[in-house]
Amino acid sequence: MAAWGDSSGAQGARATRSARSRSPWAGRPTWPDALDRTGLMTNLIPFAPRIAGALPISLGLADSGVEILCHADDPNEIAEMLWRSYRLTQRFALSRAAQAPHATHCYFHAFGWAFHISGSALPVREQPAQRILDLEQRLLRFGAAALRHSVMEARRRGLSTEAAFASVLGLSGDPNTAVMGLCGLTDRQICALLADAGFVPPRP
Repeated sequence: MAAWGDSSGAQGARATRSARSRSPWAGRPTWPDALDRTGLMTNLIPFAPRIAGALPISLGLADSGVEILCHADDPNEIAEMLWRSYRLTQRFALSRAAQAPHATHCYFHAFGWAFHISGSALPVREQPAQRILDLEQRLLRFGAAALRHSVMEARRRGLSTEAAFASVLGLSGDPNTAVMGLCGLTDRQICALLADAGFVPPRP
């Protein structure tokens, strides 16, 4: 009998094709490869780029996009760079908020992926999306595989990342606000929250 994934056997070939067809990334490069091809992280170096969203914490789905947070004191500077470098990409859109912190948003598609770049006068570490990402990483660290499995199941039912965490943890109200409200918790408090939700984390 052919081994799993052994392309020398018909059974292995069918299994390999089946596994690939189930992958949400089938038929396109991985998101890190696509990101590398765009040159975004190099072009955005002056703006201290950080990747946010579901992908860097392995909670992405087939329709997840690559989110990049930037620090831009001068909104015109990052807007001009994005316009100059990416205006010919598919579905390109560029906008800027008139009110503080004067966030600049850019959207486009490339190499099979959607990209969203946001630039704010706030340092990246203070931006809500980064604070939520930091929190979700802590939750997953203490909640381990059981929490990740539960969150992914909620994601597959159509919930956003924050809504999935809120649902699994039994948080009420607006999911983004509820999850954001956990950012100031200590590790011990996070462990207590997880235990109340049915997860048994290790001691911090």
